[in-house]
Formats: sequence, structure tokens, C-alpha cells
Amino acid sequence: MKNSRKDNGKYVCMENKLKDIEIENRSLKIRFQNLMTNHSELMTYNNELNTSHSKLMTDFNKLNTNQTKLMTNYNELNTNYNELMTSHSKLMTTYNKLNTKYSKLMTNYNELNTNYSKFMINYNEVSTNYTALDDKVKKFAKDVRDGIISLHPSGWNCTSFRKSVYHFPTDSSNWADANITCASMSCCSLVIVDDSAEQEFIKNYDKEKRWIGLQKDGAGNDFQWVDGTSLATAFWASDEPNNENTEFCVTKGAEFDQDKWNNDMCNAFHRRICEFKPECYVRKKLETDD
Repeated sequence: MKNSRKDNGKYVCMENKLKDIEIENRSLKIRFQNLMTNHSELMTYNNELNTSHSKLMTDFNKLNTNQTKLMTNYNELNTNYNELMTSHSKLMTTYNKLNTKYSKLMTNYNELNTNYSKFMINYNEVSTNYTALDDKVKKFAKDVRDGIISLHPSGWNCTSFRKSVYHFPTDSSNWADANITCASMSCCSLVIVDDSAEQEFIKNYDKEKRWIGLQKDGAGNDFQWVDGTSLATAFWASDEPNNENTEFCVTKGAEFDQDKWNNDMCNAFHRRICEFKPECYVRKKLETDD
């Protein structure tokens, strides 16, 4: 009986242990399932983290690229800024120079404006005197005409061409006396031939050999007019001038070409052509009246 009770007690004890083991096994299964669930969740979370990490790395690379671009842009902007500052400095220098010139121009403008005011005052004075001057000019024109006539001695053989009056006398003299005779009359001299039209006029008047106001003062020198001007346009006959070491004075009418010029010895006797300048007389008359 004692052994039977011991066996029953062992059996009961073993059953209890089995129950405990089963309970623990169930608990472990539950814990295992929980762990598996947690593992699965962790794996999912890990995958999500990996995906997020990949996205973050992509974003980081993009940001890094953008930073590089931004730095490049920044450097370009900084360079442009420095260039703009240099340009600004130059512009300011130019502006200051222009401002200085503007100030000078304004000063000049004010001076010109002042001078213009003075000019207008003078202009008004001249305008006021114009009518009186016009009457004086008209009266003077009559005096000039009377003066021209009064300058012609008795026996003058006169004709006019353009702005001059010409005298073709019949007496003869050497060149020096001819020059003195013409010059003894106010605003008169031996004729000075300015151009081909005047040459045409004097050669058509007559065919006489006559002294003109052209000569030179020695061998090797150039011919000059009696008013001191150099000879510009000449109307020499063929092979003239010749004998330039002895023939220093000039006539219109050469031996073989009466329409052209000839140089001759100054002590030769020829008729002359005197030219009277009314404009010269006007100037002298004005100076006398003033």
C-alpha cells in the first residue's frame, strides 16, 4: 500500500510537471509567434528604413549637386559683382568728369548769354542807325559818281569794265613815268590784269602796244604787279618773256602778237593803260568823311 501511494504521488507529480511544461510550451509558442511577428515587423521597418535611406541618399546627392551649382553660381555672381563694382567706379569717374564739363559749359553758356545780351543791345543800336546810314549811302553814291567824273582830267579817253574805269591816253613815256603818271591820280595805277576777261577787254580796245602794271626789279627776280602781288595768270606771246636780263617791264601787244604780252626794256617809250578803282575811292571818301 505504501508503494502504491508512492507511485501515485510520483504520477501526480509528473502530471503536474507535464502540465507545467505544456503551459510553458504554449507560452513559448506564443512568445515565439510574438517574436516572429515582431521580426516581420522589424524586417518591414528595416526595409522601410532602407528605402528611406536610399531616398535620403538620393536627396543628399541632389542637394550636394545643387550645392555645387549654387557655389558655381555664387562665384559667377561674385565675379559679376566685382565687375559691376569696377564698372560703377569707372562710371562714377566719367560722371564726375562730365559733371565738371557740364559746369564749364554752363559757365560758358552764361558768358555767351551775357555776350548775346550785349550783342542784342549793339544790334538794336545798329538797326536804329540803319535808316540814317542808308540815306547817307545814297547821298554818298551820288558823291562817288561826281567824284569819279571829277577825277578825269580833260582829254581822258575813258571806258569802264566791271568795277574799274580805264584810261587809254595817246602820249608815250617810259614805264616808270607811265607808272608815276597813273599813280598821281587818286586810286589809279597802271592796269593790273586779274583774269582772261580783263585781258580780253584791254586787247580788244585797241591794237597799240601799251605799258601795263607788271615788271620786275632785276635779273633773276619774278614779275610782280604794281600793288605788290605776284603774277598768277599770264598771257605771254609765243617765246615771251625773253631777254630777261635786260627787259624788266611788260606791255600788252607783242611785235608778232598784238593780243598777248611782251617784256621790253623799261626805258622804251610806249603808250599806257591807267586803271581807276572806284571802290578805292569809296574807301578813301569814307575815311575822309569819318
